[in-house]
Amino acid sequence: MMDNDKEYFWQYKDLKKRIEAILKNYRASIDYYYSDLKDANPDYFKMYDSARVKFAVFQGNPTWSGVAFYFGANDKNKDDIEEISLPDDFVSSYSNIPDSKLGNLIAKKLNFLGNLYKEPIMMPHINVLTFTNDGLLGQSFASEEAEKWKNNSTTAIDNNQLREELLSVPSIELPASISAYRSLLDNIDDSELSFEIKEAVSCYKNKEYLASALVLSRALEWSCKLLLDTANSELYSSLPTSGRSLNALANQLESHHLINSYEHNQLKASIDYRNSIAHATPVTQIRNIIQHIFEGINLIIQKTIDSRNN
Repeated sequence: MMDNDKEYFWQYKDLKKRIEAILKNYRASIDYYYSDLKDANPDYFKMYDSARVKFAVFQGNPTWSGVAFYFGANDKNKDDIEEISLPDDFVSSYSNIPDSKLGNLIAKKLNFLGNLYKEPIMMPHINVLTFTNDGLLGQSFASEEAEKWKNNSTTAIDNNQLREELLSVPSIELPASISAYRSLLDNIDDSELSFEIKEAVSCYKNKEYLASALVLSRALEWSCKLLLDTANSELYSSLPTSGRSLNALANQLESHHLINSYEHNQLKASIDYRNSIAHATPVTQIRNIIQHIFEGINLIIQKTIDSRNN
């Protein structure tokens, strides 16, 4: 487990690996949140099948380690990630230029601006505050593309008539795509989890967000039980009632090596969001909480599926 954590940490010293991590998270986010939307509108998710990316390394810059240029769709069936060489004094010669504008300046100098699918992405050096930023970038790319589809669709539709295309695509207002729910339920085949998930989706569609969050909280607890049962049918049943809280279950999963420390932190984040629910919580915040709870459920169920397959 420690070796896995070490690899996760050290990959952020390598710009190519960091870009690979961003693209991986971008595609995982699409699969999880927007798979139905992507299938119906692939032109909005140009980097899903493959991407062309160029990146430059900043030599001697204490703040930034490099910049990535995202070119979007690639004709090949795999990602094309290429490093660009810069003169040693290239960055220092523009020391009076704000870091936020340096990426665009380099792209302009190298005649890349006309081909960019995304704005140049600055890659900060690893530290405590930026440790998880790369993963969030991938998710933000996916959400930006979904939002662009939504805005374009809204502009193109008459207020009194929805196009048939929109009727055939699940609403991206759901906490995750319908495909993500189907995948969970079809692969895990558990009646209790199916009931909880379907009930949560129904509540969400009816804008009963607090009820949806509470139902998903039960589903999160149940998913932890399923993973423990997969490893040993007596693990959960042998726990005292006081040891069946979500935090206790998360600790049990890690102590039995069913999840690693990074996954444990992900699960704890979902639990913290779940514990923050209050009747006076604003609707927008509850919807955000719902998403984070579902991320925890998805993590544990996928681990359960993998464990059963092994």
